[in-house]
Amino acid sequence: MILWAIIPLLSQCLAYNVYWYDKTQTLANRQAMVHLFEWKWTDVANECENFLQHYGYGAVQISPPMEHIWANNNNDLPWWVRYQPVSYTLTSRSGDESQFKDMVNRCNKVGVRIIVDVVLNHMVGIGQKSGTGGISSSGSSSFDGTHGVETFPGVPYSKTDFNDFRCDGDIQGSDYQNSAEHVKNCRLVGLLDLNQGSTYVQQQIVAYLNKLVDYGVAGFRCDASKHMWPEDMETFLNSVKNLREDIFGSNQRPFVVHEVIDRGGEAVKCGDYVTIGRYTNFNFGAAVSSAAKGQNDWKNLANLGPGYGYGNNEDHDVLNFIDNHDNQRDDPPYVVTYKDGYRYQLAVGFMLAWPYGYPRVMSSFYFTQHDHGPPNSGASNRFATTSPTFNSDDTCAQSSGWVCEHRWVSTREMVKFRSAVQGTAAVEVVTENQRIAFAREMTGFFALNAQSSPWGKYFLTTLPAGNYCNHFNGGLSGTSCAGEAISVGADGSAYIKVNPNSFVGISMNSRIGGVVPPPVPPKSYSTTVILLKKDTQPGQNVFIRGGASHSNKCLSGPFQQASDPCSIPMFHTTTVPFVYDEYLTWSQQDNYLDFEGAEFTQGTHDGQSAYGTPLAYSTNDKDAVEYQPYNKYGPGYWMVQLKMDCTKSENGWFELKGYETPSGWEGDVSQKTCTGAVGGQAPFSSINHIAKCGAVNVFTWGSGDCIIDNKTNLKEMHAVCIPVVALGLVFSAVAEDSIVITTVEITKENQLSLRCAKDYVLKVNEKNTTSTCLTSTGNNTVNNVYYIMEDPDLIPVSEKCHHHLLPLVVLNVTTTTAKPPKKSTVIPTGSTHPTTTRKSTTTPRPLPADVLFTVTYVLQRIENQNTTIQKNNTAAVVVAVLEGLILLGILLFAAYKVLVKRKKISDIGMDTFN
Repeated sequence: MILWAIIPLLSQCLAYNVYWYDKTQTLANRQAMVHLFEWKWTDVANECENFLQHYGYGAVQISPPMEHIWANNNNDLPWWVRYQPVSYTLTSRSGDESQFKDMVNRCNKVGVRIIVDVVLNHMVGIGQKSGTGGISSSGSSSFDGTHGVETFPGVPYSKTDFNDFRCDGDIQGSDYQNSAEHVKNCRLVGLLDLNQGSTYVQQQIVAYLNKLVDYGVAGFRCDASKHMWPEDMETFLNSVKNLREDIFGSNQRPFVVHEVIDRGGEAVKCGDYVTIGRYTNFNFGAAVSSAAKGQNDWKNLANLGPGYGYGNNEDHDVLNFIDNHDNQRDDPPYVVTYKDGYRYQLAVGFMLAWPYGYPRVMSSFYFTQHDHGPPNSGASNRFATTSPTFNSDDTCAQSSGWVCEHRWVSTREMVKFRSAVQGTAAVEVVTENQRIAFAREMTGFFALNAQSSPWGKYFLTTLPAGNYCNHFNGGLSGTSCAGEAISVGADGSAYIKVNPNSFVGISMNSRIGGVVPPPVPPKSYSTTVILLKKDTQPGQNVFIRGGASHSNKCLSGPFQQASDPCSIPMFHTTTVPFVYDEYLTWSQQDNYLDFEGAEFTQGTHDGQSAYGTPLAYSTNDKDAVEYQPYNKYGPGYWMVQLKMDCTKSENGWFELKGYETPSGWEGDVSQKTCTGAVGGQAPFSSINHIAKCGAVNVFTWGSGDCIIDNKTNLKEMHAVCIPVVALGLVFSAVAEDSIVITTVEITKENQLSLRCAKDYVLKVNEKNTTSTCLTSTGNNTVNNVYYIMEDPDLIPVSEKCHHHLLPLVVLNVTTTTAKPPKKSTVIPTGSTHPTTTRKSTTTPRPLPADVLFTVTYVLQRIENQNTTIQKNNTAAVVVAVLEGLILLGILLFAAYKVLVKRKKISDIGMDTFN
């Protein structure tokens, strides 16, 4: 009890923030979840390995794993028994604890996360008792839900742990509109309502959730959160452990989704839960289904996002879906389901193409009655769930009883589309009656036609030139298209014909010849930081416009930035967390600092064009999610970090002015002499702020005060790696501005785990070249170039996947018996030339299943105080080499195990960072 009293106090010291539980914890390029409803654990594990990982699914929502009631209903075991807990023992219709653990391990190893459906609001229905009326449990626990008895020794819970003293009855229909207290304290359809405000009940819940975390799950879908008090949930969630560091990195919290049915007019609001995770957005599926059913026009969904109708809140607050296991059983359902055929295909395709929320795909079994349970082998075998079987096209055989919507060709291919376009804005939106088309900012294009006639026209796809395969009918198959091919011209346009009641989706993942890498800033561009202090309210955003306007005649625009003499070419390099949706979208294709406003292909946010170059709110509080290392000045500073072409400035100076939405332009200023490490007087006068290219510029809205600091005053880390030869693997590389890598783990699945500075983790899967924060230019060979954002030591890598990328140097990993070279091979920054390696002289052998190797880089960190990578500290290098030799001895034992087993180690190609 003393320990339990301390836990909440400790959790309060962990700098809790309201975004803790919003993060999906999936790999950055796998941003779709599937609900494998009522699947067995063994089948889920197989599905992760054999299917999900190859199509870009990032997570699986599984059915509740705890021990549940067992009740024969019309010679069937209904699905809803899973939502009546008997204990928190991991013994359910889907399998036992060992099978659960194995499933989580196997799915994690292929980069697919497990989200557990947890039932914490209640236990069984009142009056249910084991051993009477054919009632039992999925395990061995007894229970007695008789009114006034209410004992569950498998936990254990007794009658004092329930809310009977607050409300000894059921929720009434009118309560949902009139009484949040009754909705949270009374029984939901007779289910015994737990008192989550009780310290003892919280202990049992936390112990259950911690066990799941220990096994490696990524998060929870909390059933019936609407019927629990958010403050009670915050208390026990904050007492749950961090996720496993070996899988998710350090200090990562579980992803939490709350089932809150709120379609308007409810006493309990979905917004009540957004500080402790996301909520299940039933309003999204209703809106899309309305269009799919022909009750609304598809063109109206061009604004689907925050503020569209009721309940569509911020992107990071919602889990979106078309249907779920509950509302697909409504009579009749207000959403489309698998029973609606092409209408359902259109709805799911649109969900996966549209840039709003985190999408969940439903995977069902066939049913004709509300209570029908999953396919099973009958009463004689205790209704044991049977496995799905598959057709030659990888869809599920109808004879097996499983629908498997997630395996439908159009759906699985659109999950690939989602992977390709993750983090990009919707632009070039075209609408007609019952038609909608849009591009996803140089990564994808989608067009949906719900009319009865074809829709053919030229669209601006924003994609690089090339031939693309339509995801709708199979996408890319090897080096050709399974269905139709679409040719995109050099200007990004393509003639596309969309068949009736169909869609076309093309993306970088369906391009013949592979992905075209994004452009990178030339090395001559200088890091330039602008901070503008402006007090704002939620919903307001700050932009800047600017350029070399003092001596040049600026063009009025629009969209003339490329020829505008005032424009300064630039690349955004600001690193922001996933909750900064506005900045992440408006900054895309913002290629110039100019006075014209939005650029032609610049990203939009929820259909709203940018008003210039966007800034991101920042603070100097290291515990805040808005923290930025360049901000040493305090809260309230809107900031942008850029790589700028200073040759286009006026002798290193340029002008800028703020623009705040919805109020408009900042007033004129008369700039004073600036303070700071650089400081000084601007060489000309202006009514705008005057900034120094290649420096940190700090301004206050409407004021002439200014600070100009040197960006090198910040701790910018570099690394020198000395090659280490161990187990026949040569690791050799680095260059200035590279990410600091401390270890490389090679697992039996040939996954390379790169552990970076401050224990932030990147994972690279050798088979499909996907990772948390890396993207590849092609197949996984030693000559690949990967990309990652700059300044990796300053911001958690987990927060900067998919955005503002720099080239990386290639690192070769080969088998060899050669001695280590005396000096490291230093690769110039920006080079894509592989490091020097020696040819293999040993017979390749595989990694045995019971061995995990760790090869440690020898690193020297150099402060960026005008020190170049060539001027190394010799003593530090010697010490680093000695440390490497000590680690080498540890590795020799693992090498012995490899040689004894006489198996084949396959050559592994891996790239490293520049």
